[in-house]
Amino acid sequence: MASLSGVLLLVHISLMATTLFYYPSHAIGQDVVEQVCQQTEDYQFCFNTILRDPRTPAVNMEGLCLLSVAITIDHVREAVDKIPGLLEKATDPVDKQRMTTCQSNYGAAAGDFQRAWGSASSKAFHDVLGWVQKGSGQVINCENIYRQSPPIRESPLTVDNHNVIKLAGITLVVLGMLGVR
Repeated sequence: MASLSGVLLLVHISLMATTLFYYPSHAIGQDVVEQVCQQTEDYQFCFNTILRDPRTPAVNMEGLCLLSVAITIDHVREAVDKIPGLLEKATDPVDKQRMTTCQSNYGAAAGDFQRAWGSASSKAFHDVLGWVQKGSGQVINCENIYRQSPPIRESPLTVDNHNVIKLAGITLVVLGMLGVR
């Protein structure tokens, strides 16, 4: 999966460099970030994530949609990179099977969020909604596979899974503010 991660990184960087700053109009301020984050499940996570990103001051609302998807792609890539090590450490066949399923889920999610990014860069925001929902569903499936049958365990990717879901939630709030429902 390292090659998938490398490809995603190259595509992400090149697309980000060519598109993020082409959104004309007014950049958002901290007040808009607060408005977005107040509508998410974890205000502090949202606020810290958006304001910590150095690209934030240059974006308007459409750019914030693009940026939130880009940040999600970064987190998905981090999870994809962890999975081979988790598979290597797993000794229980059930855990190996579950992590292999998560590897597949995250591979699909990476593609879905990449398509969401492409849609956002084309201002096809209704398409972004569908891709974000689909990618989030893949990550939710990874989380749920550890709860569906014995032995019930916490996924080694639980923190990653929850962060990706929270990031997708930020994108969904931004889409709502752009009038996409």
